[in-house]
Amino acid sequence: HDIGESLHASPLEVQQTLTAYLFMFSLMSLWHGAISDAIGRRVVIVASLAVFVLASVGCAFADSIQHLWLLRGLQGFAACAGVVVSRAIVRDLFQGPAAQRLMSHITMMFAIAPAIAPVIGGYLQTFFGWRSAFVFLALMSGVLLFACWRGLPETLPVDRRQSLHPAYLARSYFKVLTSPVFLAASVAMAFNFAGLFIYIMSAPEFL
Repeated sequence: HDIGESLHASPLEVQQTLTAYLFMFSLMSLWHGAISDAIGRRVVIVASLAVFVLASVGCAFADSIQHLWLLRGLQGFAACAGVVVSRAIVRDLFQGPAAQRLMSHITMMFAIAPAIAPVIGGYLQTFFGWRSAFVFLALMSGVLLFACWRGLPETLPVDRRQSLHPAYLARSYFKVLTSPVFLAASVAMAFNFAGLFIYIMSAPEFL
């Protein structure tokens, strides 16, 4: 409500900030993996975190709902790298039960975050206004950026990198998108995420 009043936007226009975020998030889920396969994991993670920091700062200073749509889309563009490339890093370093355990830890963190985030955001909004949530995101992602820049090694050797050639990508995507097993798993995940984001959109009203 405060965003709408501050930027003279309707509730529907404010909700579309999440739509912009999720649209770019879903679009880039097709590309971050392929890009990291071609140029390496570390550079994609570091660059995406830098973009996320800048986009979050921009959101904090947005002066119109259109600017917020654009910057939230940029956040989604960058944030997807963490979800996709983190799993690729696990695949680079571990196999079998060790990889499964680490994947379960990552999944647990992604499940816990949406439960905690509305509470933190609620306190920030109450005491400092809605822009403080984006300042908090910028600070947290800045810490992550520094940690990854200093401590994250490259996990994909040069000899295992894949081409970004359009023909190769087209063949790879066709193979994946015509696999019944992959499509069934994707539908299950889509319903899971639909429930998750319905909760995220509803949580502020409940809280």
